[in-house]
Amino acid sequence: MDLKYTSQYIAGISKDKIYIGNYEYPTYILSINKNLSHKKLEKIHFDVAKFPFQMITVTVQEPYFYLSDGVVPVLLRGDVKSWKVTKELLGVPHFTRIVPIDSTKAVFRSNNSKNLANVLGVYKSDSVTKIVYRRELLQTQSDGIFDTDGILLYSRETGKIIYLYYYRNEFLTADKNGYLLNRSHTIDTISTVKFKISKLDKGRQYLVSSPTLVVNANAAVYKNLLFVHSTVKGRYENEKLWEKSFIIDVYDLNTNTYRLSFPVYRTTSNELTNFRVDGGNLYVVMRNNLAVYKLNTILKKEFK
Repeated sequence: MDLKYTSQYIAGISKDKIYIGNYEYPTYILSINKNLSHKKLEKIHFDVAKFPFQMITVTVQEPYFYLSDGVVPVLLRGDVKSWKVTKELLGVPHFTRIVPIDSTKAVFRSNNSKNLANVLGVYKSDSVTKIVYRRELLQTQSDGIFDTDGILLYSRETGKIIYLYYYRNEFLTADKNGYLLNRSHTIDTISTVKFKISKLDKGRQYLVSSPTLVVNANAAVYKNLLFVHSTVKGRYENEKLWEKSFIIDVYDLNTNTYRLSFPVYRTTSNELTNFRVDGGNLYVVMRNNLAVYKLNTILKKEFK
């Protein structure tokens, strides 16, 4: 399906719908039925002038949707039936990533550590102590900013937080309160970041001074399985398959083991923007295209 815009992303998936957000037009959400035969553009109703929004992201977890902007910072919640914001979750910190856990709780990444280093934390709107930082989770190898950059995920089915580093073969899992469960590795061999950092303006600004090598470009989680889009070609990878597809590696979070890999064949685009897994399907956005793939029986048997 042609989404028309390259600024769109999968905001959420429900039992019968795919929700597509748009960074350029953040007050609208596109709902599409799962066989891609019908779509409807919904307008999100909220007071745009109340906050100095910089970059709004929409997350849909039925029956709610969430609007977030880490610069303001703000986290708003609404009902997908009316698409109206009904509650502001007060006391949310500044963040660079945030994923709702439930209607009152979220896991986030912030830069409030020493030297602006990344740190993970848990926000609880209904708690006396609303913000708890888990500074021990992210482990720095260089500057604590670029070297710990990565993807933040949450598995609603298992109650696990996942953080996957972009530039090394490592990810961690924590429980929904942010306590570390495991540190694990992907099948790629790059265990240390492959770039150098230069400090500017007396250490108040940082610049990557050598080329970066992205190991893990995208990821999704469903139940106990972590799906990783790896951009590092394996030693025994088929050259032709590598050139015409994106390779997805699958890991079991319960056993901390690699299970299998499979290709997602490219369309007219050479860029996999983001993807989600839900039930027996893989939903992929490749620039302005949305594609749906059925998972095979072998892979579906890995769900626990």
